[in-house]
Amino acid sequence: MYIIQRKQIFWFSRKLKDFTGRFIQLVSGPQLVGKNGYIRFSLGTGNRREAEQLARRFAVEVDDVLNRHESLKQSSGQTISSDDINLAAATMQTYLLAADETVYKSALEAVLSGAEVERTPDREASFIHELPPPGVMGDAELLLQLRSLIPFFMLQATGKLPSGPVDARYIPFVTAFRQITETLDKRAEGKFIPTPPAPKPITSGNGSSCTWDYLLEYYHNHHKDLSPSSVSLYNRNIRDLAFYAKCPPAEITRSQIIGWRDELVNTVAKKTALTRLSAARTVYHYALNNELLGERRNPFVDVSVAGAKTAKSSRREFSLEALQKIFRNPPSIDDIPASAGKHAALWIPLLALYTGARREELTGLLIEEVGEVEGILYLHFKDNTLRKLKKDTCERMTPMHIEIIRLGFSEYVATVRDSGADRLFPGVVNSDGLTDWFVPFVKDRIGEYDFKQDVHSFRHTLKTAARNIPLPTEIHDAITGHKTPGVGSSYGSIAGVKTLKREIDKVVYADVVLTPPAMPTVDDIKALMADAERRRIAGRNRKRINDSKKQAEK
Repeated sequence: MYIIQRKQIFWFSRKLKDFTGRFIQLVSGPQLVGKNGYIRFSLGTGNRREAEQLARRFAVEVDDVLNRHESLKQSSGQTISSDDINLAAATMQTYLLAADETVYKSALEAVLSGAEVERTPDREASFIHELPPPGVMGDAELLLQLRSLIPFFMLQATGKLPSGPVDARYIPFVTAFRQITETLDKRAEGKFIPTPPAPKPITSGNGSSCTWDYLLEYYHNHHKDLSPSSVSLYNRNIRDLAFYAKCPPAEITRSQIIGWRDELVNTVAKKTALTRLSAARTVYHYALNNELLGERRNPFVDVSVAGAKTAKSSRREFSLEALQKIFRNPPSIDDIPASAGKHAALWIPLLALYTGARREELTGLLIEEVGEVEGILYLHFKDNTLRKLKKDTCERMTPMHIEIIRLGFSEYVATVRDSGADRLFPGVVNSDGLTDWFVPFVKDRIGEYDFKQDVHSFRHTLKTAARNIPLPTEIHDAITGHKTPGVGSSYGSIAGVKTLKREIDKVVYADVVLTPPAMPTVDDIKALMADAERRRIAGRNRKRINDSKKQAEK
């Protein structure tokens, strides 16, 4: 399953001879295929089961790249005009300068919050002084250094792949790169130099040369505040549609959209199909509105998924019998993989059971979001540096149920604070790691059900329990973040926390025996922090495309 073991850590390894010495763009980040024809990178884990799950995910991403490569082969050898080259060079300039702005902002936020800077902005590299000097010899040398970048940006901007070696026609790339380094040098001196807007593709009036990747890049450049999950959603579905249609965006027909929709409906739930269809529609509609595709009717108009809005959720609550099996004899810390967060895997299901919070809300909690007022411990769910809430109405102060206190949550919080960790669950790097462990764990205990058996199911469980008491709708909406307009907002105060505490303690799961999770020591938490940082570093290595390209060119 494409994994090899080096010392105690598993690596992803796959031979891609057609991409030898080139970068490939995976959803998880760019990767360099070595001179031996292999793509290899650390999976950041010594657990074989976890490594196999990760490898399967990356194998799908690689297969997607191979499929897109086959569909793009027909683009190779097309006539490339001087307008195409100028457009691609300008696209490179916008792309690299925008990347510097993004990294600079991220680094600045890290410094202000006391966190580690993940990557140095390009403006601080000062590589302008290392460029070959202007002139025939220097420009020729720089053009050769840029030859690995040129096909990438030609394809992004025009949908065409250059054939043969680079020649003097591509000198606009040299000019653009010198302008990039000059801008970076001025930014390093503290001057404000804005990134130029993304250039529009040269078209024949009908947008025929505009590529799917350009549509994505253009949309993301104009929507820089998108969450990583939203970026992934748009990328996945535009590329999936492109692979299905096998034609440029300006040539896709309504019949092809309908065919892709039907394929989605046959493979995923109706609500999921509608979400994916809507994601592709959003990007395409934005391109049309900005005249990237000429004057044509939107092929997505009136294409929908029948019954999606009234379809029942694929998630439902756990029965009392299922809860008894899930929480009976909790697993030992040694049986929980590092990717699931160790202690987080024990506490998060319990917290979800009594708060109805979403997975990302819980895994993304900072220690500072745990508060106490008049002896009432509460979680203050709000936007932070780790994640954004689903919508503004989700910010809330949720008191801890008496059962959570009995299980030792206060002691756990105190230990985390003493360790100096900024996260409540420092072992969690990615919330998907928790799900990858939890879903098989639940299925092993309760068997297969006709609904998704994940952490979100506890949200439905609490809502059902609250209705059965019954608690007023505005009370349990305020607890879970489904706030009732007007009334629910009154529970955001300290007085509101006291009211919610009195009401939430009424929730009882009959005959469900909960065992206090194993209590970590300060040293345990510090070890989790160190291991999580090691896994983050392994993940960062897959994202440093600019640094990797410079090293490869040297």
